[in-house]
Amino acid sequence: LLLGASAAVSGGPLGGGRLAEIGPVPWQVAGVATVVIAAGALLSAAATKVLARPAGAEPGARRPAAPRR
Repeated sequence: LLLGASAAVSGGPLGGGRLAEIGPVPWQVAGVATVVIAAGALLSAAATKVLARPAGAEPGARRPAAPRR
């Protein structure tokens, strides 16, 4: 949302005729920023899950059950 608002503020006229309105389209900037940030977050979460295993643990291995009292 912050990038979309910044894009809305950054546009404006630069003269007459074809340059009467220039600048980015705010909703497109906000949409692309959302997709990029979401993709980065998903990739980071997946990498953290894969790389944050305890030392010596095998993938898919279960912890031993606690002894009964």
